[in-house]
Amino acid sequence: MKSIVEILNIFFNAKHTGCLFISDGDDFKKNCRVYFYKGNIYAAEYLNKVGFDALLEIIAFKDIKYKFFNNKNINREDFSIDTLTVINKLKEASMLELNKKIRFIAEEREVSFSAKEWKILALSQHKINLDNLIKLSAYSKEEVLKIVSGLKDKGIIELVDTWEEKEENKVNSRKYTPRVFWSTLSAELSKTLGPVTKEIILDEIYNLEEDVDKFPINKLPLLIEKLASEIDNPKVRLDFQKKMLATIKKL
Repeated sequence: MKSIVEILNIFFNAKHTGCLFISDGDDFKKNCRVYFYKGNIYAAEYLNKVGFDALLEIIAFKDIKYKFFNNKNINREDFSIDTLTVINKLKEASMLELNKKIRFIAEEREVSFSAKEWKILALSQHKINLDNLIKLSAYSKEEVLKIVSGLKDKGIIELVDTWEEKEENKVNSRKYTPRVFWSTLSAELSKTLGPVTKEIILDEIYNLEEDVDKFPINKLPLLIEKLASEIDNPKVRLDFQKKMLATIKKL
């Protein structure tokens, strides 16, 4: 049976114009519609999703059925990237093996994360595979794969079979957090949590079975996520995460 990527590639190469109906099984009432113009995909929709998000939703289809209707079109454009890029990104997403684990890659450049990206990064520090991470995240499989694919594109993470690292990375993983970081962390967190900030930080470090004097830098994203959960206001929480990420990048 052909995969979603293979099916899209067929109509891309054949330069068809029309609408491709794709369903999981024979029930075409719940189908994804992909619109082509001379082989180029210009729109897609599935349930309440459109564009690339719609295509991401259907890569997990098991019993793929499809029909093509010539010259059926829609007055809308959902894609800002070319069709070959769309197909390649879908191929990458479909090849993300659920038994792989996420490893955070230290970067010097400034990168901003969304709240969901932060959550995925934090969960990955538990050294669990993608399948278990999806279950813990409470997000859909498609949404997690989209987030993971985006983090890979940014060069923030890599997918590995195990957490065994190359020798050069082992040195980096043993780097400890400098004392100046704890001062910055306390100052930022105390704006919201007040005088109990220090105790909360020490409690979370203890829960991670680490010591403040020898806290690994590569565990800081997980610590920040746990501390951020103490902040009730979503906007303040996200601002705190962004500020601390910028600080971590400079270590």
